[in-house]
Amino acid sequence: MKKRQEIGRGLRLCVNQSGERVMDKRVNVLTVIPNESYEAFAKSLQQEIEDETGAQFEGRIKNARSKALVKRNEKLSAEEAELFREIWDKINYKTRFSVELDTPELIDLCTKALADTHQYPITQAPKIRADKARIVMNRYGVEGMHVGTGESNAVYLSSSVPDVYAYIQNRVHLSRSTIFSILDRSGRLNELLINPQAFLDLAISAIKSCLQALMVKGIEYHNLPGQRYEMSLCEEAMETYLSSVYPPGNSETVTPLAKTLMQAQAINSEREPVGEPFACVVTQSGTENEFASLCALDGNNVRFFFKLPAKFKIPTPLGTYNPDWAVVLEGDTRVYFVAETKSSTVEAERRLAENLQIKCGIAHFKLSPDVVFQPVTTPGQLKAPA
Repeated sequence: MKKRQEIGRGLRLCVNQSGERVMDKRVNVLTVIPNESYEAFAKSLQQEIEDETGAQFEGRIKNARSKALVKRNEKLSAEEAELFREIWDKINYKTRFSVELDTPELIDLCTKALADTHQYPITQAPKIRADKARIVMNRYGVEGMHVGTGESNAVYLSSSVPDVYAYIQNRVHLSRSTIFSILDRSGRLNELLINPQAFLDLAISAIKSCLQALMVKGIEYHNLPGQRYEMSLCEEAMETYLSSVYPPGNSETVTPLAKTLMQAQAINSEREPVGEPFACVVTQSGTENEFASLCALDGNNVRFFFKLPAKFKIPTPLGTYNPDWAVVLEGDTRVYFVAETKSSTVEAERRLAENLQIKCGIAHFKLSPDVVFQPVTTPGQLKAPA
């Protein structure tokens, strides 16, 4: 019924295969194709927001399609170049991992998880939902107006139960006896007859979460002899939206960056450079912007920092993981950090997948005794080991 609702529906779509929000601004782009002029659509949207929130758009509108070319800073000082080489040589090793898995412990974890009906709700019978709308014609064109919703139970004579073992084993690599023990001890097998598809998907979700947590608990990393990430990985130029770059252009109201690796330069539609290049990092959140700003302001401790390239990945049971930052601090001694920026340092306030990735990062960087891996919100939380 409102432009904000239309935009909201589109903004909810950008998730990955696990249903997790994708924050990368190079991917998370919503393209609006209105059935009216773009000017009329934008004006109507802005007016709705102003009426409901009191916000004013005058002087705040920017071209979100503006792009920049990001590449390695050609004007690094000799000291900065040396600091980059030092920390890169300490973190650029590649690894593989092995895990210890206790099957009885896995069965117990999965059974307890499925017993939590708040996290894994009781399976409901299929329902039929009907939405009613009417067509409205006005000066802007033809629009649909939602006028009612109805819901009723689906009526069917029999429910075909699929091959339970095959269905689960195609998604989780466990033996049939382990799967049977989990389902049998869960006390929820009767839900297979209510809605087989829904129950099996719910059981797989619980098993995956428990399996990943148990694998990370017993994870151990091993160096791959002779395999390292090349320094050229940080020299690859990339084209991205200017809104993904911090600071946003040569802004006079944002702290300019220094002591970092990359620089950006705005480009026009013909990919020709516009304006002067400036030191930058490519970020994905306000937390990362704040971290970069504080690193630039800390002239006493932070000697050098940069965002790790997207191709710098650590293998984990959850898939590959790309840590956020490399930071060189120097107080009484020089310390090398790999930092993962989160909006909270409290484990209970983060998602399970985030906590598991952090544990994998800690285990991976234990192979380099000179490097400290830490989840932080600000650079001031980086602490050298005692």
